[in-house]
Amino acid sequence: MSDVIQGLLIWRRLILCILLLSTLPGFACADTVPVHTNRVLFVNPTWPGHPHWQRITETMLKAAHEFGIELEVIYAGYEDRNKRLAYRDLVLSASRQKPSPDYVVFMFYKSVGTETLAALETAKIHSFTINTPIPDNERESIEYPQEYFKYWLGHIAPDDKLVGAQLAIDLLAQVADNHSPAAVPVEGLGLTGDWLSSAAQDRKSGLQAIAKPEQLKIRQIVPASWDKEIARSKTRTLLKRYPHVRYIWCASDTMALGAIAALKDLKVWQQDYFIIGGVDWTKEGLTAIADGELSASIGGHFLDGGWVMVMIYDHAHGVRLDTIKTRLTSPMKVLTRSNVASYRANLLDLSQAQLQFSSFSLYKNGGLEYRFDIDQAMLAQPDSRNSQQRDLSDQKPVSAIIQDDGAR
Repeated sequence: MSDVIQGLLIWRRLILCILLLSTLPGFACADTVPVHTNRVLFVNPTWPGHPHWQRITETMLKAAHEFGIELEVIYAGYEDRNKRLAYRDLVLSASRQKPSPDYVVFMFYKSVGTETLAALETAKIHSFTINTPIPDNERESIEYPQEYFKYWLGHIAPDDKLVGAQLAIDLLAQVADNHSPAAVPVEGLGLTGDWLSSAAQDRKSGLQAIAKPEQLKIRQIVPASWDKEIARSKTRTLLKRYPHVRYIWCASDTMALGAIAALKDLKVWQQDYFIIGGVDWTKEGLTAIADGELSASIGGHFLDGGWVMVMIYDHAHGVRLDTIKTRLTSPMKVLTRSNVASYRANLLDLSQAQLQFSSFSLYKNGGLEYRFDIDQAMLAQPDSRNSQQRDLSDQKPVSAIIQDDGAR
């Protein structure tokens, strides 16, 4: 009898310990649902259906559903960098709604991003910046997330200089595959975004770091405002000026498709003769790769929205992001005709895509740092033997080339 009583006392003490522990900050089971559903506001800088930003939005919505987070999306309705003041005002106005959001996710616009972070700091609203690099001169003044601005929790964006350089290298490799040595140096053109875009400028710097006159002679680099029809018109003009061009580097898939349209307009289009590449993995771009028209596209940064939702979920569940690196570089990959089939089915309709983000949560799975991975998120099984499927973050030789050329 005494053994039974003693056993009951042990169980009673154990239950009391568990109850006491459960009241301590940071103690929770992995499957615990928070009493308060966290509200996240995402201010999309463009419009519904935008080839790139709508994919970011769809990714965020899928991650929000997976984590049980309430996500509100509002659209600024433009992509013109001259509207950056209006974008700042929209972010701040939306964040003042009642009840106010717990987190705001927005794009860091040059010259107004710091001001936006400061206003959110005053309002004590947590924020993340996404998909666009922070200009060097502003990065120095705001330092890292949670240093100068305590409510700024993280930032994720591509290394656009590396993206521009890697695209240039992969296109040049395809020139070598399709043309005899007598064809070098190959003549090329560059189509970039607008001059106010840091992404456009950085991608152009990457191209310039790679373009050596003995291999690749870039005749001219012009802004095409990320627009297909502008790219089409400018390419027609440039091809008349430089009739021997066969290499066209573009800072986006949309402009690359405009360049292809220009070649068809001029009735000079030859598949495999012209080597054309872009950035973003748009639906149209992936189709053009599969059809053999677009030579390459670099992408994966549409998942930035999902990565941010992982960090928001973790922060809401008590993970100390101030002890973790949260200024991150977007995982990116190169897709060509040889490997696009492994990804295309999952990318054409993101609403039906098999995307999962829970395995990246530090709260759910432990770990000391974020290791975001495109293939793991997409549940894809690519052929690891294909060198074109490598993650750009592993491209140390390319990074060294950029640094040696003083582009960083």
